[in-house]
Amino acid sequence: MTTTTTKEPKVKALFEQLKEGVANIISSDDWKKILILQTKFHNYSFRNIMLIRMQRPTAKRVASYGLWKTLGRQVVRGAQSIKIIAPHTVKLEDKETGEEKEVLSFHQASVFDVTDTEGEELPRLNYDELAGDTKQLRQFYELAMSISPVPVKEKTIKDGSEGYYHTVEDYIAIKRGIGVHKKCKTLIHEIVHATLHRRDNKDAQALTASDMEIQAEGAAFVVLTYFGLDTSKYSFSYVAGWNSSNDIERIERAGDAIQKVSKKLIDQLEALMKSEEKPKANIA
Repeated sequence: MTTTTTKEPKVKALFEQLKEGVANIISSDDWKKILILQTKFHNYSFRNIMLIRMQRPTAKRVASYGLWKTLGRQVVRGAQSIKIIAPHTVKLEDKETGEEKEVLSFHQASVFDVTDTEGEELPRLNYDELAGDTKQLRQFYELAMSISPVPVKEKTIKDGSEGYYHTVEDYIAIKRGIGVHKKCKTLIHEIVHATLHRRDNKDAQALTASDMEIQAEGAAFVVLTYFGLDTSKYSFSYVAGWNSSNDIERIERAGDAIQKVSKKLIDQLEALMKSEEKPKANIA
């Protein structure tokens, strides 16, 4: 088993591997098309991220009805909107001076997830599917369920998502029927959300949705690859897709959080592997 003295350098080396893999992707021609698209989407505040996840835990990319239309996609009939808080300015007259001034105010606005739309295909990176079903993978999945800070349940998810952390009901859902390798990666990804991105975590309130996804997938890559379950073919593209820029500065900023939470989860998993007691899965 890896000792504590060699663990941190290995985790750091895996993080450097993540950065290098993402850097290779964002130098491609396909990435240029994706960057142009990403400039059109708004980076929502922590409050709105929580509102979106409360109403639609599986939502990945949301936009207003009008923006989807300009992108060549139409909101499907009967789709249920997601309510967020949007800023606007109002003009008020100062009672003492009579001068008119602009004051910031807020109103409820409606947005829709990409799964609520149809039309022109959006530019995207290709994610290589994680396939495989081995004894090692099944054992890892059982161990990962045991270290989850919230209950885990397998559910039928129809919108293309492979899992989510429900911020209101405080549980992790994994899509029923997906491959075991993908289950392992998805579960660690969602465990990171449930560890770092809870509604009551003040440190998370300064993060954007992109920051959260980079932290979660970055840590999933480090943890699984540490145990010999490489996810680079999927994770590099996923992190690049949320990077939203032509450099890796956002990933650099996430480095400390990725490495700290990765080491924490690795410590917990290794402790279970050493234990003679059979781990108890945190199943809802």
